Amino acid sequence: MYFGLSEDQIFFQDNVKKFLEDQLTLDTVKKITEGEDDLAKEELHKGLINLGINNILVPEEYGGLEMKNFSIFALVSVLALPAAAQEAVTYPFDGSFADATFSVENAIIGRGLVIDYVSHTGEMLNRTAADVGSENMLFDGADIFLFCSAQISREVMEVDPMNIAHCPYGIFVTERDGEVLVGHRTYPDGEMQKVETLLIEIIKDATDG
Repeated sequence: MYFGLSEDQIFFQDNVKKFLEDQLTLDTVKKITEGEDDLAKEELHKGLINLGINNILVPEEYGGLEMKNFSIFALVSVLALPAAAQEAVTYPFDGSFADATFSVENAIIGRGLVIDYVSHTGEMLNRTAADVGSENMLFDGADIFLFCSAQISREVMEVDPMNIAHCPYGIFVTERDGEVLVGHRTYPDGEMQKVETLLIEIIKDATDG
């Protein structure tokens, strides 16, 4: 059973993400959160309505996107990622792609954490390549595991509530030309390094196992 987003849902997700990147700076987010910019809040609300965000729970047969809870979570997860450039840190995995995903899943669960969503990004890219005019297969396999830590999330958000923009956290597994990698994106200096340390420890558990 496929649990990813449909093409229409991905198109909607991309449009909303672009709108937020263009219209919603971190300073604007802070002002809206603190109740200091009602006009920006109203414009944001109008813009999202115009994009059709109110249709995400409407069944497809009635013209909606019919996004289930896990799909909405995936949408929010992507939209929550900061626009600032970040780097990917990767580690080689000695084994198959299936072994790597199994090891990462067990390493996350082994820390007492709950995996909220697994994005089968590689399958989606391969399935939709022809639809977007491409013949390039980017990955033989690519999954992203999304999760949070109640303890660490509270610690970093008590320092700065806007650190919510970095949650959930992700660990990805890729395979290209027979090379399997496990990795994560980098996080800002300061309190968010607690998250990066957690991800490194989980990946170490997975790759050493």
